[in-house]
Amino acid sequence: MVSSTNQLLMHSKVAEYVASFMRIGFLNGEYVPLVEARIPIFDRGFMFGESVYEVIPVYDGVAHFFEEHIARLESGLQQLSVKRPSLQWNEIFRNLVEANRQGDCQLYIQVTGGVDRLRSHRPILSEMEPTTVAFLQPVRFEERDSKSSGIRAFAQPDDRHAFCHIKTTNLLSNIGAKIRAVPGSEIIYLSEGFVAEGASSNVFAVREGRVYTPSLSNRVLPGVTRKALIGYCRSLKIEIVEGDVSLQDLYQSDEVWVTSSIREITPVTQIDGLPIGDGVSGPIWRSVYDEYLKHRPEPSLDYPTGGQG
Repeated sequence: MVSSTNQLLMHSKVAEYVASFMRIGFLNGEYVPLVEARIPIFDRGFMFGESVYEVIPVYDGVAHFFEEHIARLESGLQQLSVKRPSLQWNEIFRNLVEANRQGDCQLYIQVTGGVDRLRSHRPILSEMEPTTVAFLQPVRFEERDSKSSGIRAFAQPDDRHAFCHIKTTNLLSNIGAKIRAVPGSEIIYLSEGFVAEGASSNVFAVREGRVYTPSLSNRVLPGVTRKALIGYCRSLKIEIVEGDVSLQDLYQSDEVWVTSSIREITPVTQIDGLPIGDGVSGPIWRSVYDEYLKHRPEPSLDYPTGGQG
């Protein structure tokens, strides 16, 4: 016999699954139910992973760091020689919000090199139009008290491609690392003996009141939250140093954090089974995360949501 609790859980999962297909998305100038969205097989994003994407946090209908994410998207398109779509990104976002009535969520945008006439490694043809996809997906942003308990992390050699500074959809190594990791934890990549970044985050360490983070390079994505955090540290008069950070530096740190649009600023309390500092979130994290919360957008007063996403 299935318990009433399990039945409710099953019904909830089914309802969530059905609702995901009823959501409206954007595909090449049209708003369509996600279940009806179709992309040709010769799309270069599908064939070669020739595409860039962004994940933008949305708090009750209000996007956070919207312009910064779009700027990084367009920079990635330029670096891959993909034509910039002639679109009004903010208008697309507002239309998706109105169509889906989502609460807290993420805005996902992906732009590919477009549809070719055949599978070919040749450069993108000038007449090819990019494929553009955008949709909203529910997110439960972790509350401060829950986040303060921290997460575990595990270090491993960086076996990814050499274009980590571009937010491409070539994420096979990242996915493989996540499969091997403990659920809820993070992988920290090491490149030539030094910390690069997390599998889906940037990495920060605190020692003797200073905050350290790896310098930007082709092994490190220029994270939007990373950039904001550096600004928050400076406004709080906390010294921040960009440079080489070794695994031993992380082990010996008083605090370690990972940052991303969805994880925000999350403390790491254990790496490779070793406690970081006292094994709990630290005072510098609390100060910086409180500053982050001050800048997080307030819910839109004219936005009638359908509840927490």
